Amino acid sequence: MNTVTFGEYNSYSDLNLILSSKTIGSPSVKTSTIDLPGSDGELDFTEYFGEPKYSNRTLKFQFTAINPTTSFDSTVKNLLHGQKMKIVLSDDPDVYFYGRISVGDWYVNKGISTIDVECNCEPYRMKKNETVVQVAYGTADKSNANICPHFKLWPAGTVYTVASEDEIIFKNAKDNATSPGFPISGQTWVTVKFGTCGNYYVGQHDKDGNHLTSVLKTDAVYTFKTVSKAAFLRITLMPAQDSVFPFSYTNLIVYEGQDDRSYIRYSPITELLCDNARKSVVPKITVDKAASLKCNGTTVAMSANTTHSIPEFEFRKGTNKLEIVTADFGTVVKAVYREGDL
Repeated sequence: MNTVTFGEYNSYSDLNLILSSKTIGSPSVKTSTIDLPGSDGELDFTEYFGEPKYSNRTLKFQFTAINPTTSFDSTVKNLLHGQKMKIVLSDDPDVYFYGRISVGDWYVNKGISTIDVECNCEPYRMKKNETVVQVAYGTADKSNANICPHFKLWPAGTVYTVASEDEIIFKNAKDNATSPGFPISGQTWVTVKFGTCGNYYVGQHDKDGNHLTSVLKTDAVYTFKTVSKAAFLRITLMPAQDSVFPFSYTNLIVYEGQDDRSYIRYSPITELLCDNARKSVVPKITVDKAASLKCNGTTVAMSANTTHSIPEFEFRKGTNKLEIVTADFGTVVKAVYREGDL
């Protein structure tokens, strides 16, 4: 049996109403035209300010009830008439309409009563569940085999220079450079491979960040099996004292497996791709660390652990790109929004 839920009241289980018929009206387009005398046709400015806009839509329902009590009409009207509520159809439960409800006259014929309910609703049907898109800045794109962040994502140093994503140059041996921690998929074989290198450490850590084991290597290629409980790795570069400076490490690739692979640059996640059905919507943006974000040509700086609705970041129909301009590696950026369509 199809039913309608008005706010928290179900038409059948709460109001004892049987749905006889329904009409889901279509919202009319708000057009803006100018008819110029002496010319053919007319000027249409409907889309002058962007997407077409729509008037409210009308939902009509007819219900019946068998042998209702004398207080039936009053009960339904007290609960629904004049109220503005979410309206959910049982045959389309993942979306809702929102509008003001008008309860019509109560007709009784041979013990069967009929009552009409009309709803003046906003033009879009909205998804019940919000859409959530979340990424951690700089983490690996799942399509990329290299799981170690490139050098430009490593913390800045005083005795080394990041020449490019593929090369880091040390001025002397007084310091070292350590990569951000990057995840591995449990106990597995891992290969570390450089173009050119000197001393380096491979550290294994558990999911809570506790150090499990480290090994010092000088080989350009090192393959090993991770220890039990290892959740992520860190690579530390530490040139030997007798190295000829400036000294370079180049073309670092880390991947799960024992096979020999050519160098491929790490591909970090630097943006959120947010698909929106139809209705333009301003998302709620949350960051756990300070970050600078860009959308629709506007750049906004956000403080750590804050949530903002930024009008300039309005999501339109289709795929919307929210770019992470600056942030620390691993900064979590989340967009939450509710989609609506006609």
